[in-house]
Amino acid sequence: MSSDSTGVRNPGTLWARLEQMRIEDPGASRSFEQALADETGWSEERARAVSREYRRFLYLAAVSKTEVTPSIPVDRAWHLHLCYTRHYWDILCRRIIGRPLHHLPSAGGRAEDARHSAQYAATLALYQSTFGEPPPESVWPRMMGQLAPGGPAHDKPLRAETRCGGGGGACAAPAADAGDGCAGCGSGCGGGCGGS
Repeated sequence: MSSDSTGVRNPGTLWARLEQMRIEDPGASRSFEQALADETGWSEERARAVSREYRRFLYLAAVSKTEVTPSIPVDRAWHLHLCYTRHYWDILCRRIIGRPLHHLPSAGGRAEDARHSAQYAATLALYQSTFGEPPPESVWPRMMGQLAPGGPAHDKPLRAETRCGGGGGACAAPAADAGDGCAGCGSGCGGGCGGS
């Protein structure tokens, strides 16, 4: 297998695997996108668009040498994916990306907000250079924390009481799967993803 300068083997294959990835269990009565629509109140069309952009975010996280920061809608998809713990850790991280991809919480404060804003701007630039087109503003607003133009009011960060299936805890290191399919991913972290 070939390797590019980012250390990701076969980046074309990586994108194909992310694009074709099915997050829900085989035989599930609803798709990940339907679950995302149910969780957020979005239309299935919007959920599909955000799911596609989430996969692009995962690609950027895999190939970037620095942390990347998702938009609010993409972060909502990431939170839901973390609830599918077996898929997230065993399939996505171990088999597709080949390393852990942690969701890091924000430490809060002005300095952290400034860092995340700069990181978000860098993520938008990386998206443009990687995919050869600007990220769609309906999913990736030009400023971090800004609601997507024309996007639903549900594009706000998750509240503290919003949990993946009732779990608790913070967004960070792998949590043990208690068999209920939920990592207990916690509330809107506003963070980014860290390397291994």
